[in-house]
Amino acid sequence: MAKFKKGECGNPSGRPKGAQSKEKIDLRMWINKFTEENSAQVEKDFKDLKPAERCMLYVKLLEYVLPKKREDVVVISEREKFLKKFFGRDEQEE
Repeated sequence: MAKFKKGECGNPSGRPKGAQSKEKIDLRMWINKFTEENSAQVEKDFKDLKPAERCMLYVKLLEYVLPKKREDVVVISEREKFLKKFFGRDEQEE
């Protein structure tokens, strides 16, 4: 005998926003432990890479540290203020 009627569930609102599954939490804990236990070897391996490979790895690792680049939108009035402030002229004077 089913606990709920067809099309119903015990949590109609679903998982709260931002809540993580137990599997994801366990995986993060394992990765954290792995990196702590193997940091010396990773650093040694990093130094053993060719310069181009080392640079590529460094750039890939930065993606996890630096915030994502958002598209910059410049309003014309802001551009005019910039030109006037730094160059002492309006766009029409160019």
